[in-house]
Amino acid sequence: MRRPALLRALRGGSLLVSLAAPACLDRPVVGIVPSSSTITVTPLVVNRPDKIDLLFVVDNSSSMKDKQSELGRRVPALIDAFTRPGGAHPIADVHVGVITTSLGSFGTTQCKSGKGPLDDQAHLMPRPDHPAGGTGYRFNRVTGEPVALTCPDPQPGKAISWTRDAGKGARFSGDAGAEALQAAASCAVESAGQDGCGYEQTWEAVYRFLADPAPAKTIGPSCDAEGTCSGASTKSTALDTELLAQRAEFLRKDSLLAVVVLTDENDFSVRDDAGYWKIFAYNPGSAPPGSAGCANVPDDFEIRSDADFKTLADTYRCTSCFLDGTQAHCKTRWARADGDADSLDARHWNQVQRFGYDFLFARSRYADAFSARKGNRLFETRSPDQLVVAGIVGVPSFLVADASGKPKALDAAAWKKLVSPVLTERDPHMIESLAPRPGLVRYAGDRKIDPVHGGEHAARPDDLQWACLAPRDKDAPAVTCSGDSPVCTGGLQTHFRAYPGVRHLRILQSLGENAVVASICSASYAPVVDGIVEKIQGALDHQCVRNEMTADETGAVTCAIFESFADDKAARCEDLGPGYCTPGSAACRAEGSWLPPLDPDKMAALLTLGVRAKDASGAIVTEDATAFAEGNKVLVTGKDGQRHLVCEVRQLTADRVGAAAAASCRDDLSWSAESGFCYSTSPAVVGSCKASGAAGTVRFVGGAEPHTGSQVFTMCRR
Repeated sequence: MRRPALLRALRGGSLLVSLAAPACLDRPVVGIVPSSSTITVTPLVVNRPDKIDLLFVVDNSSSMKDKQSELGRRVPALIDAFTRPGGAHPIADVHVGVITTSLGSFGTTQCKSGKGPLDDQAHLMPRPDHPAGGTGYRFNRVTGEPVALTCPDPQPGKAISWTRDAGKGARFSGDAGAEALQAAASCAVESAGQDGCGYEQTWEAVYRFLADPAPAKTIGPSCDAEGTCSGASTKSTALDTELLAQRAEFLRKDSLLAVVVLTDENDFSVRDDAGYWKIFAYNPGSAPPGSAGCANVPDDFEIRSDADFKTLADTYRCTSCFLDGTQAHCKTRWARADGDADSLDARHWNQVQRFGYDFLFARSRYADAFSARKGNRLFETRSPDQLVVAGIVGVPSFLVADASGKPKALDAAAWKKLVSPVLTERDPHMIESLAPRPGLVRYAGDRKIDPVHGGEHAARPDDLQWACLAPRDKDAPAVTCSGDSPVCTGGLQTHFRAYPGVRHLRILQSLGENAVVASICSASYAPVVDGIVEKIQGALDHQCVRNEMTADETGAVTCAIFESFADDKAARCEDLGPGYCTPGSAACRAEGSWLPPLDPDKMAALLTLGVRAKDASGAIVTEDATAFAEGNKVLVTGKDGQRHLVCEVRQLTADRVGAAAAASCRDDLSWSAESGFCYSTSPAVVGSCKASGAAGTVRFVGGAEPHTGSQVFTMCRR
């Protein structure tokens, strides 16, 4: 609607009103212009976290101990980056949790269900029987290396907590507590051990702990003493209340959530409904085979509907004995030219191509769990930028790392080499196969023949070809092995191997900019952790502004910033600190400027803000609402009736704080002598936002840092 008097008061010109998010925007600002109005509103979700929740998902199957040890040694550097005083992004509150990939085998005999290394039920480490003692690590800021510390006493099934200030109920606090947090986290990672289930249900463990709205207490059919199982449904109706309590303790609604996955094998997340548990129950060589045509199905095809089965039958002539055992090929013993004998250790591999059936959850289950779609409770308060998911998986380092060993951004061409369903487009090290792969040489006594993975081994029915190998930790316990393998030297295992993590990579690819991909075969995880730290720092960075703000010769911009708080409890904006004032007040305005002082009611009428609220279903929605004045306050009310105090943030201009202070705000990342905001194009301040195409950044300093759970809006004159 038109407000001629107000616009004349603002000396004409059009205004842009937008909400400024704390991380790099991935799209340009596009205004929605109301009819007959020169006010443009662009709602974007914002949340400036001062908390980090770190979840480590650790493969605890055999052969993982040395990889767990290396990750445990490097975790302290990750934690130190955000807890050290004076750091680039100091955080006030950190939670750390560790879970494993072992979820049992649904009551069958392969991995006995129930608490223990074979079925950790996605509960937090360490386990209840974990002994005291052991060695953890802290980060040495001088040398950049880990230093051994005695593990703090274990607290089974509990998140590890730290706050900068004592007295807030965390287990650890302050600088000394930060080192204890580092040690406790590294000890929890290594407590996973390597006695877990060989069927790594990696992403289902993540889903169950973080996102499953109703995690079942038990999963499994009815099995007798001899291990014969029957029944269709595998989920109990009883909830895993212990897991729900652990989730509630670990995960905050307004934290930055970082998930780090460590595994050397592909994902085997089996569906927990109907009869999918049977994939665990078939003896070797007895799983229901698919017809010959199934071998031609692309390896990214997932069966999720009757239409998918129809596509298999019509397009590929692929049918499954699991559905119809009367077919002629079902009478023949399992026999394949590539040596595939339906080994239990290879049950996760190419299920559609081998069985004509898909026992695994769709990859979209996990992509959806990490997407900010309507109703996803992970994103009630958390913005999409406040999520980082890192996968340290089976992939050659040269495909995913830069020259320093840090994870690099992957473009379409890089992803094609990792996961293309057209195998000729994929790097041969990333093809899952029992038989030697085209284009790769055979191991002949010297692993240098292929430094990436040591060379192809002779086809074995229980071992896929490898993606990569790397030296074992020199302090790891000695393991004897055959000298005809690239991982062996003189009868001792000197290297470890990893298998192509294609399913992991496809899930990570679906997460877009939130994902980090690293190789588990990295000689050191120090650069891997550095890359994860940089990704998290980017998510914590200040607002990246793609449309350049107009600044005058003093560096001041023709913009005003407003913050809408979670409630209206503050007496007035000025009570929040020197960086805030009631919208329109002279404390934030100058006479004769582009936006002169205005009475609260006139300023409120200009503010149509996208306010977050819960709808009737409990989902978070954002709808426009026009502010109003009440006494000396400016307020806005959401659809749910919640009232929110709206305050203006003062701009640190030269005429307000002096030229030197205004310049320091724009150029000096360590400066915070005043409270308010400025706009900077300095590379040191813009930081990682520059790489995303941002011209500059809105910087908040002193007591004007946006509050947790608030929304920030920017009004600019074009």
